[in-house]
Amino acid sequence: MVQPADLIPKYERIAQVSHMMREAAELQDWERFGALEKACEMAILDLRSSAADDNIPDEIMPIRQRVLKQVLADDASIRSLIQPDLQQVLAWLSHRSGVPPDSG
Repeated sequence: MVQPADLIPKYERIAQVSHMMREAAELQDWERFGALEKACEMAILDLRSSAADDNIPDEIMPIRQRVLKQVLADDASIRSLIQPDLQQVLAWLSHRSGVPPDSG
C-alpha cells in the first residue's frame, strides 16, 4: 500500500501548479501558462505512477478532495479568462475562412 507521506506532496504539487496556471492566465502570460500546463501534466503522471485511484489510503482522501476542488475552481477561472480570447480567435478564423463561428 502507498504511504500517505509519499502522496501528500504529489497532491500539493498539483494544487500549486494549478494555482500558478490560474495566475498566469490572469496575467495573460500564455508562454508561462503553457509551461505550467506541461508541469501540471507531469505532476499528474507522477501521482498516477505512485498510486491507482483504488489504492489511495483513507487518510489521503480529505487532501485529495481539497486538491481536486481547488483544481476544478482554478480550471473554471482559467476557462472564464480564456473564453473571450478563444471567441476572438474563432471569429478571426471564421472571418479569414468565410465560415461563420460555431455558436456552441
